[in-house]
Amino acid sequence: MLNNNYFFLRILHDQTDRCLCEARGQIIKAETELANLESRMSTTHRETAVYEKEIAKLQGDIQVMKAQLSKIDKEKDDLLVNII
Repeated sequence: MLNNNYFFLRILHDQTDRCLCEARGQIIKAETELANLESRMSTTHRETAVYEKEIAKLQGDIQVMKAQLSKIDKEKDDLLVNII
């Protein structure tokens, strides 16, 4: 009877160890995935900041070009009026 109990406990212990090893493996896999996602997220945030600065610069450039175009268009109209 004692041998049966020992054998049963030994099997239970081995199964518990296997489950713990599997759980540890899953935790390591999840931690690795988390680290990869955090890294990608950080990279994306940096890229977003760069793109936002570039967009703001381009929007400023567009406003300057529009103002210059309006000025040139007015000068053209003035020249046409002076010619006539």
